[in-house]
Amino acid sequence: MAQKFVNDWLEDVLKLKRPIVEALYSLRPDDLRHAVRRIRDFQGTKVMLSCTSRTPLANVLKQALCFADLVIVVPAPLWVSCTHPESHPYASFNVESVGLASSCHFSAGLLENLSRLITEDANVFADGAATFLPVLGESQHRWSHPELDLPELPRPYSGDGGDNSPLSVHVEGLYGLCSERLTAERLGAMHLNAASFTVPVFGDLTIGKQTTGDWVHYLWKVDVPDLSFLPMTHVARIRRDLADAVSQFSHATMRVLGSVDVAGRTTKAMIEDLQNSATVLKKQMESTLAQFATGTRLPKTTVVLGSGGPQGGISPTVDFLLRGGILTNLKRLITVSGNEKLELRQDSFWAARF
Repeated sequence: MAQKFVNDWLEDVLKLKRPIVEALYSLRPDDLRHAVRRIRDFQGTKVMLSCTSRTPLANVLKQALCFADLVIVVPAPLWVSCTHPESHPYASFNVESVGLASSCHFSAGLLENLSRLITEDANVFADGAATFLPVLGESQHRWSHPELDLPELPRPYSGDGGDNSPLSVHVEGLYGLCSERLTAERLGAMHLNAASFTVPVFGDLTIGKQTTGDWVHYLWKVDVPDLSFLPMTHVARIRRDLADAVSQFSHATMRVLGSVDVAGRTTKAMIEDLQNSATVLKKQMESTLAQFATGTRLPKTTVVLGSGGPQGGISPTVDFLLRGGILTNLKRLITVSGNEKLELRQDSFWAARF
């Protein structure tokens, strides 16, 4: 079982019942550096969960807690367009952001939702199962921190001599998404996109390149226990009682996302192992739930796992864009694989017309 994760400033919020916004305003650069190191060095499995003020935070967090020893809640990137205010508020982006002198940023709406969640039930945060990290860096829509060693990505819209066309705005928005997923990689975390598609997706932008030069992205659907209807207190207790089982399940998920042989039997065996692990976890959760609740049958929900194969990652996605890849081609690449297809939400960035 992974050692309990400790976030010093968030523990201060919980123990002293201090407002989160007050704690954030008092953060110093050293505090942020320490927080990043703590998350990066944590040896358990990790999921980065990107949220806006419109994210159903409690339900999405409950589901993410199935997949990791630690869930890192972060503000989604800020939508970058000031010159196109008529642009739709895409689900994957925040439309407001507060910048602090310590070079971090957060969504006021998300913070309000998070504060309400902690006030109603702080157990998953007190247990070290979930934490919060603001966007780090000078830009409100781009992660950047010495501890993360992120590459500088193009700024076709906001950079010097930037282009104000709708296309450049969308391309820069995509680089913001890439920056967030690169941050997840640097922190050793799986990235969960619960906004762009009709089902939650791990590894949505994780593409790879074959020796033939073809870009690839593989998709698998997996049924997992649906915890969204349970009170957070029950989810927290299940997590404590089944910490080893959750950790084993999350490791099985990581093996699929980092598959060494995407096209062969190895991956098929990994998927079968993951689905079996999900079935076992569901039964164990129902058994634990029966000890303190009625109606112990858990429904299932679907998540999608995306992988770029043994050479996959976000860096190949950035390379795809730098070498002239266009949004429509990338959309086609990440949403269709074999018999599997990702359905877009109506407010998805990928459904944009420009």
